[in-house]
Amino acid sequence: MEHQPNRPRYLYQPAHNVFLLVYSEMGILGLMAFFGFLFSLLWSYARPKIFRDIYSIGPLLLALCFLGIGLFDHFPWTLQQGRLLFWGVLGYLAGIDPVQEKSPQSD
Repeated sequence: MEHQPNRPRYLYQPAHNVFLLVYSEMGILGLMAFFGFLFSLLWSYARPKIFRDIYSIGPLLLALCFLGIGLFDHFPWTLQQGRLLFWGVLGYLAGIDPVQEKSPQSD
């Protein structure tokens, strides 16, 4: 803002990296908590699972794509649509069981 003081405030953009934005808003403890949450969510989904088909690996790839987009853009963190998609995908990942055991059929 010091370089062009006459610009309106709405023209300024936040950092185009979700992780830097989390750090700037919540500090180092918030960033560590965010990374811990993401790691525990992805680890609990991926560790015990054997990915046999696209239906079980698809949600993990979708979440990783959103995290990859977050490296280059701030929209998953700052816009309402981005937040809904980002947290919706993480919630979906937390709520599904990719490897459903087949129940034995009674004869």
